[in-house]
Amino acid sequence: MKNKKSLALILSTSMVLANAAPVYADGNVNVDKPADTVIEETVETENGEEIPGLVSESTLTETPKVTPTEAPEVTPEEEKAVAQIGDKKYETLAEAVAAAPTDGTLTEITVLESSVGDGFKTVKGQNVVIDFAGHSFEAVKTVGSKNTQTQLCQLNKGSDVVLKNGTLYSKTALMLIQNYSNLTLQDMYLDGTQNPACEYVLSNNCGHVNVLGNTSIKAAEGMKAFDVCWAPNRGYPEGAQVVFDTTGTIDGIVEFDLWGETVEGEVKSNLTVKNGIFTGKFKVDKNVFSDDNINICGGTFAEPVEDGYLADGCIRKENADGTYTIKEGKFTVEAGDKKYENLAEAVAAAPTDGTETEITLLEDVTGDGFKTVKGQNIVIDFAGHTFEAVKTVGSPNTQTQLCQLNKGSDVVLKNGKLTSRTAKMLVQNYSNLTLQDMYLDGTQNPQIGYVLSNNCGHVNVLGNTTIKAAEGKNAFDVCWAPTKNYPEGAQVVIDTTGTIDGNVEFDLWGSNVEGEVKSNLTVKNGTFTGKFNVDKTVFSDSNITILGGTFANPVEEGYCAEGYIPKTNEDGTYGVKEGRYVAQVGDKKYESFDEAIAAVPADGTATTVKLLVSQKGNGFRIHKGQNLVLDFNKNVYTIDKRATVSGKAVNGFFVENGGELTLKNGTLEAETAKTLVQNCGKLNVEDMNLDGTKNDAVYVISSDNGKVSIHGATSITASEGGYALDLGWAPKVYAAGTQVEVDTTGTITGKVALDQWGAATTGTPKTTLTIKNGHFDGVFEVDEDTFKNDKNGNNPCINISGGTFADSVPQAYCERYYTPVDQEADGKTEHTVAKINAVFKGVALEMKGSIVMDFLLDLPENVLKDKDAYVLFTINGQETKVPVAEAESDGTTYVFTKDVKAYMLHDNVELRIYANGELVEIYNGNNKIEAYTDSIDAYCKRALKTLKDDKTKNFIRAIANYGNAVAVSANHDAGVAKVDEEQFEGITQESFKPYKPVFNTKATGIRYQGSSLTVRQDTSILFTFLLDRGAKAEDYTFTLNGKEVTPVVDGSYVDISTEGLSSRMLADVHELEIVNKNDNTKTVIKYSAMSYAYNIMSVKKQSKTLTNIAKALYNYNKYSQEYFAE
Repeated sequence: MKNKKSLALILSTSMVLANAAPVYADGNVNVDKPADTVIEETVETENGEEIPGLVSESTLTETPKVTPTEAPEVTPEEEKAVAQIGDKKYETLAEAVAAAPTDGTLTEITVLESSVGDGFKTVKGQNVVIDFAGHSFEAVKTVGSKNTQTQLCQLNKGSDVVLKNGTLYSKTALMLIQNYSNLTLQDMYLDGTQNPACEYVLSNNCGHVNVLGNTSIKAAEGMKAFDVCWAPNRGYPEGAQVVFDTTGTIDGIVEFDLWGETVEGEVKSNLTVKNGIFTGKFKVDKNVFSDDNINICGGTFAEPVEDGYLADGCIRKENADGTYTIKEGKFTVEAGDKKYENLAEAVAAAPTDGTETEITLLEDVTGDGFKTVKGQNIVIDFAGHTFEAVKTVGSPNTQTQLCQLNKGSDVVLKNGKLTSRTAKMLVQNYSNLTLQDMYLDGTQNPQIGYVLSNNCGHVNVLGNTTIKAAEGKNAFDVCWAPTKNYPEGAQVVIDTTGTIDGNVEFDLWGSNVEGEVKSNLTVKNGTFTGKFNVDKTVFSDSNITILGGTFANPVEEGYCAEGYIPKTNEDGTYGVKEGRYVAQVGDKKYESFDEAIAAVPADGTATTVKLLVSQKGNGFRIHKGQNLVLDFNKNVYTIDKRATVSGKAVNGFFVENGGELTLKNGTLEAETAKTLVQNCGKLNVEDMNLDGTKNDAVYVISSDNGKVSIHGATSITASEGGYALDLGWAPKVYAAGTQVEVDTTGTITGKVALDQWGAATTGTPKTTLTIKNGHFDGVFEVDEDTFKNDKNGNNPCINISGGTFADSVPQAYCERYYTPVDQEADGKTEHTVAKINAVFKGVALEMKGSIVMDFLLDLPENVLKDKDAYVLFTINGQETKVPVAEAESDGTTYVFTKDVKAYMLHDNVELRIYANGELVEIYNGNNKIEAYTDSIDAYCKRALKTLKDDKTKNFIRAIANYGNAVAVSANHDAGVAKVDEEQFEGITQESFKPYKPVFNTKATGIRYQGSSLTVRQDTSILFTFLLDRGAKAEDYTFTLNGKEVTPVVDGSYVDISTEGLSSRMLADVHELEIVNKNDNTKTVIKYSAMSYAYNIMSVKKQSKTLTNIAKALYNYNKYSQEYFAE
């Protein structure tokens, strides 16, 4: 029997290859897989050989492999059996079904093998379960009612039937199953393709039908997979209730049809789909069936499922392959005629060709955040609903946003609310964005740093939009990110009746670039509760423009749009209004110039009033005690109404005695005043243009009392024949007179007058004119009877040290050291004054390695312009040239230095100046000399006569006494140099112990010979060593104060010296280290200049000359330390 069964398998495999028959021996079932897909199996023979076989594979199900097992011996009759009920076997399936009782007893029929035979029928009362056990059944002879015996099986009303685990097909049937029973199909394959005329694979006229497991139904092309039939007048008023819950495929049309005539009332035939793949159309007779008869809550469909067929809580979703899936859920968003479960899907589906897509929320939505991409043009109408993001979006490393609106997209969000408990930012915007009647709620997560972040694009916040941040966080920002691929910047416009609740930040992302910052904010309306936090290293006032709105904090004026100014509201909030400020006092600005002037106190406090715009206005008086600084701020003030003085309205500005007025940085003119500025107090004019030409003013500045200072680039222009400056002397009224100083790079056009008015007096007037610079185009009118020259021919009331003039300047008007100069310039004669002699200013001493004398001089232009000019020092017949170009200078005083050795205390230093090949005379006080001569000793004596500070006097005495001691030792100026030994009182050998040197001389081959203090050049310490025979200097390293040095070698003698020591460095310890490179032996010496003095004082019978040097050095060090101490 085994061999026979194996042979059957081999035979069936041959049939597969030859004929592709759908059913084969030994239980293997073809379920219509594509012809090019096969499953390979093997069958074991009795002797253990394996014979390969090929079995076709279905696209829907794969029939499990059947492994042959050892079978018991059977009789020939049993071997023919295809079905079995209990222990009884039947040759045909029809026989087995017919044998089932009709009393409702459950009868289980097991199909033993695939078979071809007669169709079968059930009858009322039967309760049949047919388990095909993986086999197939083909009906040749069909069954049915008397005139329609065209079915593979007819399952009649009143029977209960389960068909499971197999395949049904027929080449002759016009219908596979005609069902009136309560039918269950479990893991079945109903193949209606073997007969193209098979119109229905499954026809349901009555009963409860459940299609379960992996059941598939396949109709021939254009035919019906199944129908749901309503036949109330055909004996089936119960109708057919069909439920599909299968993972298989329903391949064919699904028909809802009427058999016979309908009746009044409910149509009881219906279909419920929970799962399944449906490839055909639903063909519904809508005259009979309503949407209530079809209830779909699952499955996949080739054709769109009508909305009315969907079960409550279920939706249709279009798949990427063009099919449709029904699933639990609901559509919350629609775009045109398409609906979506979530907003992210709808946004992602919008085209990228610029076509406007309107998306509408159907209800409040909680779901994934959304992103736009370049080319999308989206309008999202929230229709009064709220969208809350749970899963956030963003760039790969910052997926923390409710939505990311990317560059190149256009987005409108309107009529709704955005919020999130998980996002750290609600809207990250790079798009052209409009918010219309939106509420952006950033309070649900305290980590939301920005509710709306604007990095790029045009942003409009309109309607009644509100943006609310968590406490201390940002409602929105205006970001500038030119190096992050957003050089266009973000242009944000706020024009909302809503509230911006939170801070507004202006920030830089990445690095800045040269040029315009293109991110900016314009506010037209809105209530702002937070601060504006502006990175002012990046953003300027021009990046913020405010035309309206209400603010919790004052609005900076720089942010106001042109024609607007800040305002304070009655409720303590702030805003802007149309208007302009014309003047400013401190931090306060005024819309009226008169109001600003009225704010100047009379307590002498200097008060600056800044003009903010050019304007016309009244003249005014500066009253006693007022100190007004009027900063024109490059604007023009035109006086169109004169100030009244003594009942006469003649003056523009009038400064009373005891008042002070400063005019700077602008232009002052008048349309009415005869005197532009009348001064009787104190007047300062800086970088002004005083124009008296508009109304033929007689005087531009007239001053009878107090001081007038004209500086900077001030120009004064009088009308033709008028006076630029008028200086009066009226001793009976103003006994102090007026003192006018002019030091301007501008031009004084008009006459300059010095005159007397009122009763005449004797003596020198106190009215004076000092001119340091300025170009004077007019004549000087001087009342010579009043303003007389002195006995030296000088006019004490006029002092000119600079400027250019229309005529030659009289010598009498020249400042001390100056003389008139008439020179050619550009073909014209220029009249000026110049200083042609040097002026000696003084001498100072510096304590360096030697004593340095600093000679201070003022040099005239003729010296400074000569690049070869020099100062010649002569001392003891030795000459030293110092070029003027090398002198230190603060721009006025030039310092020429001469080193003087301490022992040369009494030697005269002579200074001469040469320029342009000639000796330049020097003024020393009022005396003109050819050379200046001085010495350290003379300087010290002068200083001791005038100084009152003991610390300085002690230091000067110590300098002089040290110089005398060194001079005596050097036998220099022996007849003059005298040591003041009284200064040495209290100085003993004990005083020098702190300066004891340290010697550790272990370096082999070199011996320390001693140290000395040199004063012939700079004061320095000289260390001397002697090399042993055979030793060389290059065998040693010499390090002084941590720095390797090169010694001076003279035969066997080696000298190392310090640099010049200033007086403050006499006690500094210098460490000398010598290392023998061959054996690493080392000598270390620690020694200071005061150690030299210690060595002198350590000798018991030391000479007085050396003792005096040591003691003088002691005082020199002591008083230097005191003098230079902090």
